[in-house]
Amino acid sequence: MIFENGKLIGLEVRKVKGRKPLDEIELKDALKFIKKYYKGIVTKWADFFVYGTRVKCEVITKKI
Repeated sequence: MIFENGKLIGLEVRKVKGRKPLDEIELKDALKFIKKYYKGIVTKWADFFVYGTRVKCEVITKKI
């Protein structure tokens, strides 16, 4: 994720050694999901890795 002034301005897809890449449809869905929920993703990441707090799992049932 690439941020500028707290807003998502871009996404970077990287290859991971030992893992096959997502197919085109899965990648498109993943990017759409990230664009919609990036604020919550970043908040939970910071809470867990920076502040060391436990985070609750969130079940998302809405179709994107």
